[in-house]
Amino acid sequence: MCRIIENRTFSILLIFIISFCVYIPSLCSEFVWDDVITIERSSFAFSSSGIKDILIPPVQGDKSALYYRPVIYASMVLDKALWGVSPFGFHLTNAFINSLTSVFFYIFAIMTLTAFRRENAAPAAFLSALLFSLFPMHTESVSWVSGRTDIFCGMFLLLGLIFHTMSAERKLYALPAGLMFFLSLLSKESAAVFPVLVLAFDLLSRRIGRGGNLTRYILYISVLGLYIYLKSRAFVVIPDVPGPDSPGQAPAAEPAIRTADYLGDLKLIAAAYLFYLKKLAFPFYFNSYIASVPAGALNVIISSLVLAVLAAVAIASRLKKEYLGAFSILWVIVALIPAAAVALMKIASTPLAERYLYIPSIGYCLLLGYGILSLSRRRNQALFLALICVALFAFFTFTRQQVWNDRVSLWRDASVKSPESPVTHINYGMALLDSGRYEHALNELQLGYNLGSRGDGTLKALAANNIGVLYIDSEDLANARLWFEKAYNADHGYYKTYYHMGLVNYLGWLLDDSAYSLNHAKVCVQKSIKIKSDYAMGYLMLSKIYDAIGNAVFACQSAGLALEYGLNDSLASHARDIIEKN
Repeated sequence: MCRIIENRTFSILLIFIISFCVYIPSLCSEFVWDDVITIERSSFAFSSSGIKDILIPPVQGDKSALYYRPVIYASMVLDKALWGVSPFGFHLTNAFINSLTSVFFYIFAIMTLTAFRRENAAPAAFLSALLFSLFPMHTESVSWVSGRTDIFCGMFLLLGLIFHTMSAERKLYALPAGLMFFLSLLSKESAAVFPVLVLAFDLLSRRIGRGGNLTRYILYISVLGLYIYLKSRAFVVIPDVPGPDSPGQAPAAEPAIRTADYLGDLKLIAAAYLFYLKKLAFPFYFNSYIASVPAGALNVIISSLVLAVLAAVAIASRLKKEYLGAFSILWVIVALIPAAAVALMKIASTPLAERYLYIPSIGYCLLLGYGILSLSRRRNQALFLALICVALFAFFTFTRQQVWNDRVSLWRDASVKSPESPVTHINYGMALLDSGRYEHALNELQLGYNLGSRGDGTLKALAANNIGVLYIDSEDLANARLWFEKAYNADHGYYKTYYHMGLVNYLGWLLDDSAYSLNHAKVCVQKSIKIKSDYAMGYLMLSKIYDAIGNAVFACQSAGLALEYGLNDSLASHARDIIEKN
């Protein structure tokens, strides 16, 4: 078997095939979570003409967007051009890019093992790449279309490292290395750790003193600077860390308060590290919606001890000239910095997420694959351990994809594993509502509404709005009005509440032909548009109201704005009908 694995072409083909085949179930999956909004309902916005503005954003006054990921947008545009709005095509791209990333991991592993003068480089690289391709924590990144940010970022990051390694012999390879680094940054911000990883590799492989290194480092820092400049034109570069000096809070006058706050941040970071390290070591328990960071005192103590042990092992490995161990541990710790920053800055829907382990798992799988082959005294023992790990990884990766098959299965699983989160129950209820399971949907939405009462009024309003929609579908306008009023009381500024209040009054007008109902519908929808000025659905509803009133000019104008701000094909036909009619 080892002789076969020595054939690198065969190994590359085998790794690609295995990596692709394990994710075949995902090709039958639907759009879930953010996919529904960003792809299924907003695919009209995917246009090649928009790529330039995404890549070089126009300077804007309100720099409120958090994400600058032109490569991901371009991939969505290409998918739509190839497949239309087909979940199969988008999932196929994810599976294909993940398989390519596994191949590039194999090539990088061979180069790394060779640079650190490790024996059995080919078998160790093959096993490491196989474990990476089957790693269970990658399921979220691959099976969820919007999770492709980590896949693309990981692919370009590995390509950048491969070209950087090759640039030690031929300096011109530094140029494609810089380009790949730039593309990885344009895929996800996590790639900012690239210069640190490059420096660690050069130090431990004793290439730091070679000629041209300074030029390469300047190139990489320049690429990072260019990325920050482009992002800063219209996007938030570094989000504020919540604390005593955050907007809306009183300044922290006492040094003791500031110190306590900084200690709290350190505790949060330590707890996040422990969470991710446990997920790397035992990647067999999944949760797609992790609502909070388990930052209890015990977790913080354990995390501090684990990080201290890892640092000690890395230093000991360096002193014993076991450079691969030191590099792999350093990779994991450095690559987890962006994930810990997300937990601290609260810039994502959840403070922790399994998809953030995609890039850190490169260092872990490299160490695991090499460790299995080098620490076992006999070849049979190594083969047995390798087969056990491969079988476990493949089983959990394959079976986990069932949860990502559709919205109902995803949010049912999340609501069980995060029962105290209103978001999981609201999303589960919305999925059930869309599937026509009204009674069960009502139970979940009411549970989400009750849980939302403990905190965010917007969540409470979201739940109440969807309960109102459920009653509209059931043709119970009286209860629908009641729940939209509850949504309004929960959050006066939620635009969908006003839209739905307008909708229910418009439907009431269809039943009783009351001028009051139609006028009240107009006022409510106008309020929703005032809050969200580019709300296409609001303009479409307003065009229907003006059409009913008999104001042809305003009906056409509103329908035109609805088309301008974007509607899917079905709704766009309604807007065009109004324009043609008037």
